[in-house]
Amino acid sequence: MNEEYYLKFPSVFKEKLRSGEIQFPPDTKVQYESRIAYRGIEREEADNTPVNRSDLRSYAELGKKRAPRGGRYDANSPNYYGCSLFLNRAMVENRMKLPRAGWKLANICVKEEGGPIQLNEDTQHLCWWLYESYNEFEASIIK
Repeated sequence: MNEEYYLKFPSVFKEKLRSGEIQFPPDTKVQYESRIAYRGIEREEADNTPVNRSDLRSYAELGKKRAPRGGRYDANSPNYYGCSLFLNRAMVENRMKLPRAGWKLANICVKEEGGPIQLNEDTQHLCWWLYESYNEFEASIIK
């Protein structure tokens, strides 16, 4: 991966890549088969706005520093700059305690045109580093 490739990412991640502070993990995949993954998104019960880029922002893009229960996010981890999804629907529902007020479950087609991924086979966690200009989402809100 090179300087020109890094320019495809949101500025908060792009600058870390360009400076060498952050590197993609060795098991990052740039070419892969499309797959369905799940993510909890903030939505009030009556809000049926289609899934969009703002639903898939990373912790870095959201400016999150503190994790739930008093922990801290690791801003030195490349995963802090990626969108967190799961291949297993039940994993998202359990981790986020869904259904709950203000949140809905979305299924999203993860495509290589959107950016590279890292998949943890054991946890079924998928980190998707979205290109800044990617907006071609095939997604729906399940509940």
